[in-house]
Amino acid sequence: MNAGGVIYLDLEAKQRGTREAIMQRVAGIGDTLRRIFDEAESRGVTPLAAAEGVAAERLREGATSGALV
Repeated sequence: MNAGGVIYLDLEAKQRGTREAIMQRVAGIGDTLRRIFDEAESRGVTPLAAAEGVAAERLREGATSGALV
């Protein structure tokens, strides 16, 4: 299974959004990966460290807004 499949199945099973909204999230995977790789390069860290930073940021934003991260 790929990232898009995991995201789709998880959100669909939890009924967290319309099919269109879920597909928009799946379509954003490439942008997220580009951001992670760009941040890793600019900060001189591994992609894992950059991804963890992006995830932490999203969790903070979601906690304060109540939004689906």
